[in-house]
Amino acid sequence: MSTSNVSDAATLLSSLSSNSTVQQVASLFSLLDTNNDEAISSTEAIGSVAENFNVLDSDNNSSLNLTELQGILSLL
Repeated sequence: MSTSNVSDAATLLSSLSSNSTVQQVASLFSLLDTNNDEAISSTEAIGSVAENFNVLDSDNNSSLNLTELQGILSLL
């Protein structure tokens, strides 16, 4: 993950609230999915996404899809 992407993802993540939009979460997903495999692994997760990874990973496949990442909004 480039330093720029980490910084952008951290900024976006810190600005999220329960009023955030699905589009904002989709932007975060794109920044975190550094290998473009349409999933966020635990090594790609940062901040509250990393801290809540196992809670968000509802199908327990060790990666987060966009739908699972949207669950971060209910945790804010």
